[in-house]
Amino acid sequence: IVQFMHEGDRFFGTLREISTNNDQDAFLEQIHSFKGSAATVGIQQLVSICNEVENTLHKQLDTTSMSDYTTALSDIYQESRKELEDFLKNNLH
Repeated sequence: IVQFMHEGDRFFGTLREISTNNDQDAFLEQIHSFKGSAATVGIQQLVSICNEVENTLHKQLDTTSMSDYTTALSDIYQESRKELEDFLKNNLH
C-alpha cells in the first residue's frame, strides 16, 4: 500500500508531462502499469477508468482527453489515498 502511494504521487507528474507532449503510446503504457497497481490494492474505480482509457482509440487520445483522464484519475486517487492512509493509521500500531 505504501509503495502504491509513493508510485501514485510520481505517476501523475509523469502522466501530465506525457499528456503535454501528446505521446499516446507512453500514456497508454503508464495507464496499463498504474491499472495493475490499482488492482493490486483493490481500487476498482481507478481500474475502471484505466480500462476505459485503454479501450479508447489512439486517434481519440489527444492532449485534451489525456489531460481529462489524468484529472479524473488524480481525483479518485487522492480520495483513495486518504482512505489508504486512514487504513494504515488504524491498523498498524
